[in-house]
Amino acid sequence: MRYREKIIRYEWQVGILFILEKIQSKEMKNLFSLILVFVVFNCFAQNEKIFPDKIQNVRANDLKRILGTKIYLKQPPGYQYIKELTRFQKDNDQYLQVTEADNNNFTQSKRKFKEKLIASGAKLYVLKDVKIGQFDGVYCEAPSEQFDKMQVVLVFGDETFVVFITGVCKIADEITKGELRKIVGSVYFDKFLQKDPLELANFDFDHSITNFKFSTAISNIYFYSKDGLKDSQEIGSDSFQIGTLPKVSQESTIALLESISWNYEKKGVKFDKKDFVKTTINNYPAVTMTSNVSYNNKNGISYMVALIGEKSSIFFLGSAYNDVEALKDKYVKTVGSISIK
Repeated sequence: MRYREKIIRYEWQVGILFILEKIQSKEMKNLFSLILVFVVFNCFAQNEKIFPDKIQNVRANDLKRILGTKIYLKQPPGYQYIKELTRFQKDNDQYLQVTEADNNNFTQSKRKFKEKLIASGAKLYVLKDVKIGQFDGVYCEAPSEQFDKMQVVLVFGDETFVVFITGVCKIADEITKGELRKIVGSVYFDKFLQKDPLELANFDFDHSITNFKFSTAISNIYFYSKDGLKDSQEIGSDSFQIGTLPKVSQESTIALLESISWNYEKKGVKFDKKDFVKTTINNYPAVTMTSNVSYNNKNGISYMVALIGEKSSIFFLGSAYNDVEALKDKYVKTVGSISIK
């Protein structure tokens, strides 16, 4: 369990949660951030022969669907499948993370994404256009933000979705590097699969408290807003999100909430205070953080909570910029109504 907690603290929430916010913006204008959060670039020569230009896989029996997505991958021996994080995990130095976002236009953003990537001065191990079946994509390899690690990254999609797959290993570990390339290269995407958007949801709650509508799911994070529209998930809106986690300690959930708030600060949200409080909510060990916030001359509140169940955990993030006090009270009551499956 220790390695899971470390992952949640330093990899999952810092990268994925920031990515999910960026993916929600109009016309994928911030798709570039999707890579930059995970990849810190140094100067290395490009190698175009490591990964194939075109992948034309079929949905074979040896492929495993990543729950909450339409993505199939080959699970390698020795890697554990952690459904709450939509990843394959061997240890802290070897894992592969999957994120899928519906209702986003990769086709429109691909050219601008590559232009910004090149203009940033980044010199990658690999940067190339690829085809994943009928879908356009970009493949790259680069050093990670951790000095001794690197990442294998594949992004692809069309006018209606974006898939992001990243594998992490130590720079010097050629064996694991090859394993990750093979896993990524086994990808199959079933666009017409009728998936349940709440497939990974490990929770129930009283929807009538806020009457917010389900907006969208991005792998294991679920978004709700007053009108259920995707644009309502942008910063400055009245909305909340609930994400699934493996079972973790209160100390690890404090690190998670700290990272979430830090990423919002990077995007311009100012917190009045950040006090993380250990408590109990509905018989679950919990950590809460409530703060007044400001963003683009709008004042509001942020209410963050992590609940720890017997087998799994969840986090809740509620934002309110209109009718603030009433929504704050409703968010508190909504969290109090959550039951973890």
